[in-house]
Amino acid sequence: MSNGSDRSAGHPANRIAGLAVAALGGALLLWIIPANTDSTGSGWLRPDTIPTICAWAFVLLGLVQCARPRGDLQPVGDDIVIVVAAATASVIALWAMGRVGFLPVAPVFAGVLVALFRERRPACIAGAVLGAPAVTYLVVRVLLDRPLP
Repeated sequence: MSNGSDRSAGHPANRIAGLAVAALGGALLLWIIPANTDSTGSGWLRPDTIPTICAWAFVLLGLVQCARPRGDLQPVGDDIVIVVAAATASVIALWAMGRVGFLPVAPVFAGVLVALFRERRPACIAGAVLGAPAVTYLVVRVLLDRPLP
């Protein structure tokens, strides 16, 4: 007899989502990273090192999600709208970065995401809008000496 709190079974959509994330990690490792990174080894860190680590994390965490799903996945209409709006904002931000560059677009894009996700804590807003683009710029441009759009 179940009281509705049994979370061990998980929802099949959680397993599918885990497989999709693992497949994305595999695609990154097999095709996307090799096709989009330089093979030059200037500096102390090769250009594909961090993307490869992230791709392996996608594979591992996706498989964990597939093997051990938790909870129930039942998105409501508002959640779907937020996901579609975030995906649309991402495409627009990528296009805008190609036109005007990373520094002007990244804080605006982060602000749009913060608003979409209804974040209200000032420290989190400042961290997302100012901190994340600044850290990204410092790591990529200064430490790795790689170009940003």
